[in-house]
Amino acid sequence: MKFTRFAIPVAASALLLTGCGAEVESQGKGSGKSTVKRCGESVEYTVPKRAEAAVAEQAPKGKPVPVFLYDSGTDQPFTAGNQVPPNDIIKTAGGKNIFDRLEERWTQVNWEAVTQAEPEVIMIFDYGDQPAEKKIEFLKKSPHTKELPAVKKDNFFILDYNEGISSPRNIDGLEKFGKYMRAFEN
Repeated sequence: MKFTRFAIPVAASALLLTGCGAEVESQGKGSGKSTVKRCGESVEYTVPKRAEAAVAEQAPKGKPVPVFLYDSGTDQPFTAGNQVPPNDIIKTAGGKNIFDRLEERWTQVNWEAVTQAEPEVIMIFDYGDQPAEKKIEFLKKSPHTKELPAVKKDNFFILDYNEGISSPRNIDGLEKFGKYMRAFEN
């Protein structure tokens, strides 16, 4: 069966494994194990059970916590719309992507929109030539962001690149962000 955004349970919606045509074959009724065939390789994977466990505990009470996913950019931030795994990771864990109304995958926005949204958490997309530490340093110094609630309270969550692109590692990102959100206090 193919994984698509709408054909999998809500608890597992963060697992947008459609990149490279991921296919999942059941390994036995109720086993919770699947074989993910992605880009020509097979990986045994316990997607349903891990996704359910990642959200089994209560998410933060009240309104979803506003989260800004910062990929890159200094003049204009590059961020996630609602068509990429990090949006689903944020939503499933109890947050709200401040740009979830954008029918985009990855897109450029302006700092004014980020400032107006007043994110309480900033999810930093961490990868090779643009490490998270440098991005956090920039956000703490930038006149656009240094007064944001997330920056003032040092509420940064680092999402590894491989946990944020369409891949079997999305569940790792969901588990980590779910744990972060359960411990979150504004």
